[in-house]
Amino acid sequence: MCNHSSLASRTSSFNEHRTILLAFRRFISRRGLCSTIYSDNAKTFKRAELELKKFWRCMLHPSVQDLFSTHGITWKYIVEKGAWWGGFWERHFRTIKTCLRKIIGRSSLSLNELETVFIEIEAMINSRPITYIYDDPSEPSPLTPAHFLIDPPSKVTCQFKVDDVVLIHDDRFPRNLWSMGKIIGTYTGRDGKIRSCLVKTKNNAIRRPVQLLYNLEV
Repeated sequence: MCNHSSLASRTSSFNEHRTILLAFRRFISRRGLCSTIYSDNAKTFKRAELELKKFWRCMLHPSVQDLFSTHGITWKYIVEKGAWWGGFWERHFRTIKTCLRKIIGRSSLSLNELETVFIEIEAMINSRPITYIYDDPSEPSPLTPAHFLIDPPSKVTCQFKVDDVVLIHDDRFPRNLWSMGKIIGTYTGRDGKIRSCLVKTKNNAIRRPVQLLYNLEV
């Protein structure tokens, strides 16, 4: 006689740990392989206890453990009753929640709409500067997490020269609508390297840091 309850339980458990594996595979495909994962300790929670127990079972599943061991990943939990140990990620949650309240308010979104909003918030958070912002336009542009996640900087300053034809970065437009210009002057920083250029466009001459200029192969 088939035990339908037991079969349903095994099927549910399989689907749960498979969902976590797929979500984690999507994460490392987008952001790269990580060596350590930090999370809250399941015992610190009182709400949603059932869901947390399901999550805990999934994390202990052999297939999940095998994925972590194969990639050399360590999962670390903060100490029990010490929720403030996760302050650095809780602060990001606060930023996300603030953005959601500002954008959505009391509106009801579909799953696709909500996913789109979350991704746009992610892009906004990753565009915040993590280095000093200079007032002098000849100084380097500040680094942001997006530089490392989307468009890693080469760390090598291209030595622009007069008469180079360049594409001028403009956050207001997509890349195919950026203006072209010709370098008519260069400016060096204290280290002797070219840090900004005077560029002649079809309308006027503008000065831009080298981080916002892209050489064209012509």
